Amino acid sequence: MSNLKAVKTRMKSVTSIQKITKAMKMVAASKLRSDEDRVVQGMPFAQPVIDFFKRLPVDEGAPKGPTTLMGLTSDKGLCGGVNSSITKRARSMIMEIEANGGTAKYIGVGGKGTAALKRLFADRFEVCMEDVQKHPWNFAQASAIAERVIRSDPDRLTILSNHFKSVISFDTWENRVITLKECREMDRGEWSKAVDQYSFEPSVFEVLNDLHDFYVANCVFGYMLDSIAAEQSARMSAMENASKNAADMIDKLELQFNKARQSKITTELCEIISGASSLPLLMLTRHLTLVLAAIALALSLEGCGGCGGCCCGMCACEDHRPTQPVKSSGLRDRVLRHEQKMQILRREVEAIDCDCDHDDEKTGKNPAANATTPEPRLSRQSSALREASPSAKKKGQHKDHVRIFSSVRVEPPVTTAGSPGVTID
Repeated sequence: MSNLKAVKTRMKSVTSIQKITKAMKMVAASKLRSDEDRVVQGMPFAQPVIDFFKRLPVDEGAPKGPTTLMGLTSDKGLCGGVNSSITKRARSMIMEIEANGGTAKYIGVGGKGTAALKRLFADRFEVCMEDVQKHPWNFAQASAIAERVIRSDPDRLTILSNHFKSVISFDTWENRVITLKECREMDRGEWSKAVDQYSFEPSVFEVLNDLHDFYVANCVFGYMLDSIAAEQSARMSAMENASKNAADMIDKLELQFNKARQSKITTELCEIISGASSLPLLMLTRHLTLVLAAIALALSLEGCGGCGGCCCGMCACEDHRPTQPVKSSGLRDRVLRHEQKMQILRREVEAIDCDCDHDDEKTGKNPAANATTPEPRLSRQSSALREASPSAKKKGQHKDHVRIFSSVRVEPPVTTAGSPGVTID
């Protein structure tokens, strides 16, 4: 019973979780459509300035100062491997930089990535920014994050983000962002060759600071839009897989529940059938024992003459009360050996009435003189079959006693001269 209850409780909990995952899948699908539109509309705004800085000749050698990594993760879970892919890539890059003798710093954007890396690289964290997606993502938030990054003045900056490919797939990118230090270290002649197709008023070197701030803000804004779309697609796929797994688990639990229930029913049926099959045998044994007891008592009723022939063993006449079991056939010996069992069975049948008048012995009268032929007497419960003898009312007269089992009337055997009878040894 406890197993059935546990399985049923488990089924209810899995069903509730399945409902939640289905609802989350629908919500993620709805958000994904809107986030895809935002990526389509927002990337044309951010991409031109990103492409401009990609034209600049950047030194790919080892930086002189520390390398700063920025991980763009989400504040919510249940989105597959979106956050874990960012944290794994950041962990491997930090270990690689430090293995080459460099110094690494980390800027965490999003609660999940920060919580995953803070246990291992707490001393590398420069700043942590959480709840960035509490409100819809916009350029103002991106500008605030970019300002905080520029204030730290990193020597080299890499933004780790997820790129949305389709509803079922995404990639993790390492986006190299040119820092202001790298821009100032470049040769101006190389600058002119890279940006000669653009015209600046005033010169590019005069607007470089403002242009670089706008560039970093656009990088954060565009990469974050892409990461949000990848997050929603991964969440929708994860919730769909969770719903399917919940359905499979419910099927297995239902099968387990049905097996346990059928086993319980089979056990109860076996108990009922075994009990019903043993009941007739018990009833037959009980009735047989009662009949055998009646026969044995009937055979033992034989007068002795001293007090009217009472040998029932229940009167006060100690001279005629049998002190030893009567030796007879094997049937009587078997019944008498179970005397304790017979006492319990006697409660279920009628008590034997003893009407012997033993006061006659005190008065000196001889009860044997007035004794007449014993008259069988029926049970008190069978009043309709009761037969009273007129001679039974005489004082000192003895009545033999006969038991009535159910509707069967048992009479003591009568032994007369020349007729067969029961010989008691």
